[in-house]
Parts: sequence; structure tokens; C-alpha cells
Amino acid sequence: MLGHLIRKEILDHILSLRFIILSSLGAIAIWLSLYSGYVYYHAYLKDYQLAQVATEDRIRQLMVADNWSELTAVVFLVHKPPSSMSIFLRGLDPVLGRSISTKGAQWVKESPIADEPILGVFPPLD
Repeated sequence: MLGHLIRKEILDHILSLRFIILSSLGAIAIWLSLYSGYVYYHAYLKDYQLAQVATEDRIRQLMVADNWSELTAVVFLVHKPPSSMSIFLRGLDPVLGRSISTKGAQWVKESPIADEPILGVFPPLD
């Protein structure tokens, strides 16, 4: 008897219009979130590849010119590749920055947190 009542209550809730509407809205929200992450990942990947090519071309130009003193004096950027999990969650990638400046043996870390420390405490929402 108790099993019959539990089954009846569960079926009443699952087959109700409210449950169907909320389930479909939840599924749509999940798919939109995944699509947004997919677009973000591919844009980040494209930016990373373009930045890598630009840095490699500049280094190649300086090496062809045999100007080794300028090669050590120029500031180059070391780029961080995108995380494959950024499709699901961006995390602190937008806050921490995507590249680090290098000059000789010195590393200069530039990130949005350096300008606005509050971003480290309250990062943007995913």
C-alpha cells in the first residue's frame, strides 16, 4: 500500500506540466552554457594560436637579422594555452591574464588583478 502511494505521488509530480516546463528550461540552460563555453574556448584558442605565431615570427625576424643584442632587449610574451576544461568552467582564466612578459631573464607578470585587486576576491561569474 505504501509503495503504491509513493509511486502515485512520484508519477503525479513527474507527469505534471510544471515539472516538464522546468525540466525543459533546465536542459536549455545547460545546452546554452555548454555552447557559450565552446565559443569561448575556440575564441581563446584562436587568440592563443595567433599570438604564438606573431611571437615566433618576431623572434625569427630578429634571428635572421643577426641582431642578438636586440633579441635580449626586446620584451616577448609567453602565452598560456587554453584549458580544455574551459568549455565547462572558465575559472580564473579571464582574471589572471593570458600571457606573461619576458625580457632577458626577467619575468614581468601582468594581469588584471594587478590593476584591480578586488577581482581576485570576487572573480566574474561563469
